[in-house]
Amino acid sequence: DLSGMLDSKPNLNLILETILEGIQRGIGMDRTLFAVCDADKKSIKGKFALGHNSEMFVKMFQFDMAQQLLFRKLIEEQKPLWIKDSQSGEHAEWVGKQMRGALASEAFLIGPILIQQKPIGIIYCDRQPSGRQLDADSFDSFRHFCQQANVSISLLAGR
Repeated sequence: DLSGMLDSKPNLNLILETILEGIQRGIGMDRTLFAVCDADKKSIKGKFALGHNSEMFVKMFQFDMAQQLLFRKLIEEQKPLWIKDSQSGEHAEWVGKQMRGALASEAFLIGPILIQQKPIGIIYCDRQPSGRQLDADSFDSFRHFCQQANVSISLLAGR
């Protein structure tokens, strides 16, 4: 769908909605969200989501980027991350208390959305409502979707 869409000059929102839908249905996530960075990269805010309580989830997804090491790591590494245990795992120090409370999920996938290597937002997904575990195949598929999103957005930005 995405390849065909690029031929018809879609807008950014349509591309992102298609990516989120692919993650939601194709990988089987309970919650999938796109959040956008503000112009000065100081905060990040949910823009749209699919899945369980999506409207409420978008409203809750608002964070000061300076207080969340996770966002700085995403920007530095410029690749998706699998947070296996946000409470006590190897990435726990990256996930601040405010974020842990808002997400209410121990495990999640998160990836940066970039235009010319500059972050414009992130894609987040989890299976928190159902309690189903994430696995390596899900993460590989998520990385693929993030890569497709970044390629598509870069092509769109270049037009």
